[in-house]
Amino acid sequence: MTSQKPFRWSSFSQPKKGHSLAEYEDSAAADLSVCRFAIADGASESSYSGEWANKLTFGFIENSLLQAPNGWADWLPPLQKLWANSVPASPENISWFAEEKLHDGAFATFLGLEFTLLPNERTYQAIAVGDSCLFHVRDDKLVKAFPLQAASEFSSRPALLSSKPRSAGKTPMEKRLLANFLPGDIFYLMTDALACWFLTELESGKKPWLDLNDIRSLPTPEMFFETWVTTQRESAALKNDDITLLVIDALE
Repeated sequence: MTSQKPFRWSSFSQPKKGHSLAEYEDSAAADLSVCRFAIADGASESSYSGEWANKLTFGFIENSLLQAPNGWADWLPPLQKLWANSVPASPENISWFAEEKLHDGAFATFLGLEFTLLPNERTYQAIAVGDSCLFHVRDDKLVKAFPLQAASEFSSRPALLSSKPRSAGKTPMEKRLLANFLPGDIFYLMTDALACWFLTELESGKKPWLDLNDIRSLPTPEMFFETWVTTQRESAALKNDDITLLVIDALE
């Protein structure tokens, strides 16, 4: 956990059941000095999607997409070049199918969050492509759910960002949010499997953030998060997928 006013953040991750951390294809990044946070979920059916997810999250931390003069046209191409330079052009001993997938590039969902603190106002902006979600909680109540508001909105074909510049000039299917926040508010960023669980619990009248807060309060939260994820998967409450959770507390 990293702590520095005006925010405190913590992150948790778990790979799919039966997979190692080396096969984990999500990513989370945070930088308190610029008040930026991001998560991404690499699509398993594409090649080197974990590397692409990393390029997106750390790219947002280093250079704000929300402040780029020409938006995606400025921000995305450098990251696509970084990804292309980081993967083998023609790996040895791979099938034609795997080589074709590599040629198609990698895909990922993405969510970026940036806070602005002014003398008389505190605001945040979020931008999302796909089904990685943000939940804003205040005084034990959900204030915002973004970009999805219901568990039924999840599908097997979310909008994705491509590592290939084949769609030059075409704007990704983004959603944006601008809102105010207060000291004491909590922001939960999570990739799709956990976000679907969160909304399902909410729709059944529960407060899913309480489970997550209980885990965060424990002496070894990462270990208990792993146990909790296993339990939820065994009960079929949580889909077997990579899990990423990034929590930001707005301090007094």
